[in-house]
Amino acid sequence: MQMTPQMMQERMPYVQFEERSVEYKDAVGNIFYKLVDFAVVTPVGTKDRVEKIVAEWFPQMKQLEKMERWNPTWTLNLKAMYDEWKKTNQTPLNGTPVINWPLLSKAQVTLLKAANILTIEDLAQANEEGIGRLGMGGRNLVQLARNWLDASGSGAADLSRRALALDMTNQELLLKIKEKDEQIRLLEAKIAASPGNSDQSPHQPSLLVDADSLRAAQSASAEAEFDKILG
Repeated sequence: MQMTPQMMQERMPYVQFEERSVEYKDAVGNIFYKLVDFAVVTPVGTKDRVEKIVAEWFPQMKQLEKMERWNPTWTLNLKAMYDEWKKTNQTPLNGTPVINWPLLSKAQVTLLKAANILTIEDLAQANEEGIGRLGMGGRNLVQLARNWLDASGSGAADLSRRALALDMTNQELLLKIKEKDEQIRLLEAKIAASPGNSDQSPHQPSLLVDADSLRAAQSASAEAEFDKILG
């Protein structure tokens, strides 16, 4: 089915880039093959597909922009996605993948993928056709996505930042504790090897390091660091 991109679409279509071997003929009829990059374009929430040769498609976008039938931002995004695909051979999604959304069950993720709705942003802006493909619970899923995105600027985003900060702090503290443990081990070995250590007077203060006490102090310090992060 032929698709003409329109600015009336609220979300950029899904695009998969592929490299294919294409047959050509020269001026005298000799056949040769050339690797060509293709873009497989599918509007959000549909199964319609149109295949474009990338080298021809990007200039077409510029023409559609002049006719106000194509969003210029999409051109920039698709060029960035194409560059990423050329580097990694993987086409990134434009948004947050539903497969990583903790509010969905596996069955719901499968339902969304079958309806060709692959990101939370696309679900939030699903049209009637897309909602219809989701069945009875489609509108509830759309509202859930909208609520999530509305909160992402405050609660959800803040929670993510706090989790990242805690993880980084935890790694730093574990490294510090490991370094202290190594210092304790070296100090204990040095004291144990000191001459006359076995003849130490019972009334003389012990020079041995209490490793358990030091580790306990490190643990208390770590808890204090976490308390600072958590506010």
